[in-house]
Amino acid sequence: LITPSKENDNTCISAIVNRITTKDISVFAEAGYGKTHFACSLTSNMLNCGKPVLFLTGSTFRNCNDCESKIRSLLHLSEQNTIFDVLDALDFVAEMHHCRLPIIIDGLNETVPYAYRWKEELPPLKRKIIERQNLILVTTCRAKEDYIQLIYGESNYEQIENHVLLPG
Repeated sequence: LITPSKENDNTCISAIVNRITTKDISVFAEAGYGKTHFACSLTSNMLNCGKPVLFLTGSTFRNCNDCESKIRSLLHLSEQNTIFDVLDALDFVAEMHHCRLPIIIDGLNETVPYAYRWKEELPPLKRKIIERQNLILVTTCRAKEDYIQLIYGESNYEQIENHVLLPG
């Protein structure tokens, strides 16, 4: 198949090409359906292949000033290093390893009661990552309307661009 149909939207050529070129993926599932397992498996596979990956848990973003400064802090970088510096360095590492480096933030919903901050902070972070040739952002979030509204400002995960639903 060249174009997607309702039955085979993940097996047609255009859907496969779209997934390959996607620079950000938002993974959704109900509680206990494998979001963290998926994120850890992706991380493990990258490391087993000798490729770089950045794995961050959503819960580490609970009590921070902003997500970008928290990423710098988690990487033990000073405030003199901007998020642009961090992403440029990660992009260079990915280029040296001839791969796309996933930046994984597992469990955006686990930042509650501060999850509302993602609505403002996630879009600019995505844009900065998408600007780099070798980076990809992978986030996971519980597919619950309350979380989706709080984090994305949408009522349904299907309204989120580049979403994937794990069936469990």
